[in-house]
Amino acid sequence: MHLARGLAVRRRRRFCLAVVLAVVSTLVNRYLMWVPSGGSVRFHATQAVLQLCGVQEPATTYPASQLDALPSIVKPLGLLGHTIGGSFFVDWDESPWGPYREVGLLSSLVSAKGTLAWGGWASHVWVDSLDAAEAGRRIWGLPVRFCDMEVLEPDSTSVTLAFVRSSNGNQDHMRIRIRPPHKQTTDTQGLVLPWPLPTAMSLPSLSGCLPNDLLDSKPSRDGLAAAADPRNLLSYNLMLRSRDIQLLPGEQPAGAANAGLCVDFSSWFPLFGVALREVEINVGLPEELWIDETRA
Repeated sequence: MHLARGLAVRRRRRFCLAVVLAVVSTLVNRYLMWVPSGGSVRFHATQAVLQLCGVQEPATTYPASQLDALPSIVKPLGLLGHTIGGSFFVDWDESPWGPYREVGLLSSLVSAKGTLAWGGWASHVWVDSLDAAEAGRRIWGLPVRFCDMEVLEPDSTSVTLAFVRSSNGNQDHMRIRIRPPHKQTTDTQGLVLPWPLPTAMSLPSLSGCLPNDLLDSKPSRDGLAAAADPRNLLSYNLMLRSRDIQLLPGEQPAGAANAGLCVDFSSWFPLFGVALREVEINVGLPEELWIDETRA
């Protein structure tokens, strides 16, 4: 009986959060479908997977040697010490740097202090392309690192995202095991939102405040000039259109210890996942947010 009651509580929590996310998505789509004046960069992905989880609000102290906290000029958006985070995997087949794969962790929804700007905050990003890693840091101010990746077959029983230490023990070249979304199962079909997921959406993002040890002075090889200083707080928008969208059961990432991450995945509460196929994304060039910290 206790088990049944616990499952019922979890289902109610997921449903309530799904309603909130659907409302937020609708508002974002209605009021934030814009392309920044600085233009945007077009990407195309054969598939993308986003897993949303309830996570503890990260600390708001930003040591130069640690990206697991938030910079002091942003604050988490949450309730009772919890916010929305998760993980994502994207298989890019078209980009200014050619095909590559990308994995990331979202640590929080955040807002810029003293402004109305808000969005998702990516605390960790890995790609298997050196040029894409450089551009992610230089143009969008994301904490991108290069690493090897391995995509498992769809019949794998592992979780969607797992970190595995590479044979040479080098943290920057760890292997990341990805399970692509498989065909719908009974569990998947049981996940129903109050209304259909939109195939087009606009997602605001905040980034930047990168420490100097993540930045380099390599010349650009892609013809794209940095739109803003990645050491400052940046704001940009993603406009996403997908040919197909599928709801997935919620899952936690795994293997934080193997990856040397200061993240406790066991405290993440899985909500649900979304799989997208044939995704076209226009990523806006970022704009710097000038914030007076004495008044924030």
